[in-house]
Amino acid sequence: MADLTKKNKTELIALVEDLEKQLNTPGSGTEKLAELVEKVAEQEATIAEQGELIADLLQKNESAASGKKGFPTVVVDGKTYEITAKKFIHQQTEYTAERVAANPEIAKQLIEKGTPVMRIK
Repeated sequence: MADLTKKNKTELIALVEDLEKQLNTPGSGTEKLAELVEKVAEQEATIAEQGELIADLLQKNESAASGKKGFPTVVVDGKTYEITAKKFIHQQTEYTAERVAANPEIAKQLIEKGTPVMRIK
């Protein structure tokens, strides 16, 4: 850098022109640089597309997870019980979780009989 300060205007212009010629000559690396810049741009576009795809998949996953319901529940004697089977037979009677959840009296009878498909939440 110190050498440039000692050069006059004409010498500096000649130096700049010489550098420009070197950069524009075939095999100087400018073609390779342009090729690499193009590849980087393509990769950035691919990464952006993949990022959007990942964001969409994460959103769909969150939506699916939030849409899942837990077990139906029923409150008996101040305690909340989960009904862990959709359908079950207890003492030769078929029950559905929805039917038991809608009727605390049935739930109470099943709890008193010791059904294994209901647990305290």
